[in-house]
Amino acid sequence: MFLKNILLAEIAHFKSLSQKARALTWSILLYQLADVSTWIFMLAFIVQQSGKIESPAVFALGMYITMPLALILAAKLLRKYSLRDVSVTGLIGLGSMVLILFFLPVINFTSIFIFGLFYGIPLGLYWGTRSFLYTAEVANDQRDYISGLTGSMGSITGTVTPLIIGWLIALSPSWGWDKISAYRLLAMFGISIFVLAGLIVKKHSTKNPIITKLWVTNPPKQWKLFRAFTFLGSMQFALALALPGALIITYIGNEGVLGTIMSLISVVAGVSLYILGRLKNASSNRTKILLFGLVPLILSSIFMLVSFNYLSILIYLVAMIIFDKLYWFVFFPIFYSQVEQNSDGGITTSFRLLFDHEIYINLGRTITTILYLFLIYNFDSKTAVSVVVLLAALSQIGILSLAKKLT
Repeated sequence: MFLKNILLAEIAHFKSLSQKARALTWSILLYQLADVSTWIFMLAFIVQQSGKIESPAVFALGMYITMPLALILAAKLLRKYSLRDVSVTGLIGLGSMVLILFFLPVINFTSIFIFGLFYGIPLGLYWGTRSFLYTAEVANDQRDYISGLTGSMGSITGTVTPLIIGWLIALSPSWGWDKISAYRLLAMFGISIFVLAGLIVKKHSTKNPIITKLWVTNPPKQWKLFRAFTFLGSMQFALALALPGALIITYIGNEGVLGTIMSLISVVAGVSLYILGRLKNASSNRTKILLFGLVPLILSSIFMLVSFNYLSILIYLVAMIIFDKLYWFVFFPIFYSQVEQNSDGGITTSFRLLFDHEIYINLGRTITTILYLFLIYNFDSKTAVSVVVLLAALSQIGILSLAKKLT
């Protein structure tokens, strides 16, 4: 009865949101399902086929280059097509790119980098439009709740999905399937969910942003601070994208082990995010939230540098993924609030701020990725990984004061 009452209260709270906010939330949840089903195993597939732990970073580097260019493309498309049509195009494109990866005849650094360049285009189309949809359709006082809800539900999805998919792929040879066929079946599932996520938001009309220019000139002080916050945070985020699957597949086990580890980590992260999302004063405690995740991240990075083994890898991955989820929990409410505050013509002319933020987030990720590749080609892989994770963790100290100033 107690759990039933909690569930009913949560349903009632969700229904209190506007219809557009609910639809967007469902779309985000479906996107998260498709993303958690495909992303980590895409990178595992790339590592296995190339035999190189750094191959996900090569793929990501290509993606970081084209994502800002995709925002420019989105700006041009939005002058002729609806916001939702562009968003759906991005989602379908993402699903299609996943499918293409598993049919590539050759997996090497050249093909991976080119694939990353193409993958960044639909990803940029989606995030450019999603950011605007979120700004336009979710009230400021509802953003901590929706951020907590989507984060915690994403973690719950991340608990079950990697576990199931990982062991299905790992055990497929014992059932008479080769692993590549299992990966291709996964791609079909992924593209179906991506399309469904697009169809949900397509039902509701939203006014297109009025895009008169893309470049931000003479930004106010608050936006400069936000640029720094974005840049520093993205340096750690680059590792959260490229390392987990690569480390587990290379040093610990197969896809089943990968799925199991990612699922267990998601349990802890999901509970933490849900509790934080329901706090009424979450926005005033963002610095403490970040500090709560940053201390274990730095300590685990030092431990990995001192002793690189299964245990240090696992401890670091737990700390890294929890910090990553806490960072985005803090980031999104700040981001959308800053867009509203610094948009001189209101929400409908804020696209250039979204573009500006995308430049800085990809700049930070690109610098970290290039540093990682430089280290790995000049030292052994264990040393390179240990050094880059510590440097990235220490860089996050700077976001604490910035988060306080932006709150």
